[in-house]
Amino acid sequence: MRKFKTAFMLVEMLLVAAALMIIAIIMLKLYNKQPAVGLNKETKKVAAQAGVDTTNYQTTIDSVKGKLQDIQEKHFEELDKNE
Repeated sequence: MRKFKTAFMLVEMLLVAAALMIIAIIMLKLYNKQPAVGLNKETKKVAAQAGVDTTNYQTTIDSVKGKLQDIQEKHFEELDKNE
């Protein structure tokens, strides 16, 4: 009888999947810790004066989104007063 060698065994596939998951977890942690890209000292100073949190990318986005919503609400209130 001849034995046929398979290309991948289940254990090998599980090890590769585990290694890829570990790499993905590490990359996600690094991505979340990364400060907002492209902000120099001057930009950070102006953003801090405007009340924008620049600790990482997500907080920067959330802070700017909140500021824009506030501006939009004030604009709508002014429009309502003019009508």
